[in-house]
Amino acid sequence: ERDWIALHEEITSVGKQIVCLEAREIDLLLEAEETKLYRRMGFPTIYAYIESVLQHSHHVATERMRVAHELLELPGLAEQFRAG
Repeated sequence: ERDWIALHEEITSVGKQIVCLEAREIDLLLEAEETKLYRRMGFPTIYAYIESVLQHSHHVATERMRVAHELLELPGLAEQFRAG
């Protein structure tokens, strides 16, 4: 049987990695919006790009971009988010 403490630690480690990856995704999506990458890829909006390329729902796409814009105004919180 697996040690329950080791299992807990692995679960929390994976959770932190997911948060870090989501923070990186948000940073990249903001850059994609600023550079209009989505247009170069043939999409009319950043949301259409996110939905098609990342397979996120419209709700998730709008939430990612909402958070991205809000974090621009909160650099301290943004840094904590990136750190997991």
